[in-house]
Amino acid sequence: MGGGLTMGFVRANELTIDFDEDHELHGLEVKIRRLSVEEFVEVEKVLDGPGLLPKIDVFAQLLISWNNERPDGSAIPANAEGLRSMDLQFATMLMNGFTRVVTGAPRPLAASSRPGGPDPEVEASIPME
Repeated sequence: MGGGLTMGFVRANELTIDFDEDHELHGLEVKIRRLSVEEFVEVEKVLDGPGLLPKIDVFAQLLISWNNERPDGSAIPANAEGLRSMDLQFATMLMNGFTRVVTGAPRPLAASSRPGGPDPEVEASIPME
């Protein structure tokens, strides 16, 4: 029962990009390598810059694996070629998921959530004295 530190902690070197049940990409699991702070600063420059292909190429360098398949069941390679073969909407949604996971940003609100102040129906149900 000593008060010393436990030795040997090693943080996992991968992150998982996944999507909520109501998302079009639900079921897709993408494993990427964690970025150091220095790498993140460089990646951020690319993400903030113009064009999708440079973003795809940076993402491909971090990609470890995914469970993405073609309609015939054949695996789509987890590399730049595989990423570039995807449609624009898929690539955009994947890049949004990548940005969310890497930055630690919260998931977007569900489609049923409304922005703004309190729900008028809930407010109306609160008794006022």
